[in-house]
Amino acid sequence: MTNRQIVAGIVLLAGLAVAPGPVRAQTRIGQYEDEAPLRSWNAAPFVLAAALGRGGTSFTLASDPSAALANPALLPLLPRFSAAVQGYYEAGSMAKAGPIGTGVFLTDGNAVASGSGLDYAGAAVRVGRWGFALSVSQEESYLRPAAAYSLGAGGGGNGYFIQWTQTGRLRIANAAVGGILGRGFSVGFGASWAFGRLERSFVERVTGLGGNEISDVVTQDFSGLFFTAGLLWSPTSRFRAAAVLRTPYDRKADNRSALGYKAPDANTDISIDAASRDTARQPLTAGLGVSLDVSASLTLAVEASYFGWAAYSLDFFGETQDRAFRNVVRLNVGLELREKVSLFGTEFDMPTRVGLIYDPQPMKDAASAYGAITIGTGLAAGVFRLDLAALFGREWGSGSGLEARKIALTLGFRL
Repeated sequence: MTNRQIVAGIVLLAGLAVAPGPVRAQTRIGQYEDEAPLRSWNAAPFVLAAALGRGGTSFTLASDPSAALANPALLPLLPRFSAAVQGYYEAGSMAKAGPIGTGVFLTDGNAVASGSGLDYAGAAVRVGRWGFALSVSQEESYLRPAAAYSLGAGGGGNGYFIQWTQTGRLRIANAAVGGILGRGFSVGFGASWAFGRLERSFVERVTGLGGNEISDVVTQDFSGLFFTAGLLWSPTSRFRAAAVLRTPYDRKADNRSALGYKAPDANTDISIDAASRDTARQPLTAGLGVSLDVSASLTLAVEASYFGWAAYSLDFFGETQDRAFRNVVRLNVGLELREKVSLFGTEFDMPTRVGLIYDPQPMKDAASAYGAITIGTGLAAGVFRLDLAALFGREWGSGSGLEARKIALTLGFRL
């Protein structure tokens, strides 16, 4: 047994001795693992509001600098200079998360985690037949619903408090280049540095005579390097086809744990720290996409993305975790209708976007998938553009009826 297991056992036994009732063992299944991204395991590629509104389709249509994250071969198709920033709101419901719904915290229905902020900033330039881009994006969120319970002391008795929290995110710093080869072909290549942090805290406290505190705080700092390659073929001005590949990579984690047990009346203060450098083997992803200009104002896009989750593996404080995953294929379909409107004497481009997403999750038991609809619009005039999109998803297969939501607002600038 590892030192962490021994100390965890001591802390658990001490907690059981003073807990007000029995605590059942936690159980976790695929979608609710601590490292699972909020809403879906299949977070790549990151897209801005324009692509999100048309079902996340992004392999063949160059809307903004985020094209570098999906298919860097699109970069030579962007304007001479473009930049964008995005704000977001997202929410995901969970039937289980850490101790929530697994015996410590019981809820009526699903618990919801939600967050907001800025999740993208990037720019791209085109020089002749070449395009270049730099960006930072937030690809994954590890946010979970916060849980807390307290019982005040009365009649000279003990009070009780228990709290669990988890926060975190994974960001991607990307540099990419794309060039036109001729005969309708362009290629692109990108290098991405993944970095981020996950923080998890559990505190259980009994106050009053004979009171004590049990705590377990875990932090993980992530890092890793991967590459993206893309190919775009445009045999006509109306039809485009693309193939993209994102390499598997080892996401390193510098893990630190602080386990503690305090009993002031017994003059006891135990604190044991542990550290390890572990690895999560991230899967290969690949995609194919086509888009067709059905008319001068209407574009249809269809994409399929493969995620090789069967090769996923995770070490945590030197121990291999059980993650029996399956490979999955996500399907994205989107429509974009482009129109012009006149407002306040100025003519604006105002697209309307809709899309559908079929997003199977990698766990085998229970096998589940999300179905989502997306809608979006935009407003552009001169050098500025504004895009707004929303995603509404619902899961089936687990029996929990989980829901996923995202709203994205992108402000863009182009010359």
